[in-house]
Amino acid sequence: EVSAEVISSVKNKINIPLIVGGGIRSKTQIENAFIAGADLVVIGTAFEEDQQFFEQLKH
Repeated sequence: EVSAEVISSVKNKINIPLIVGGGIRSKTQIENAFIAGADLVVIGTAFEEDQQFFEQLKH
């Protein structure tokens, strides 16, 4: 998982959309990435490992 500090630091240094991915396995991690400055969060393994992950995100 990429820390909020790293996301925020990178976001403050670039002028293009920031895409964050890697180790994202919960709704809280997704929310924290957006709060820290991510423009897009990539989720892959979580969907492969847990077929109900998408349903959990809806709540």
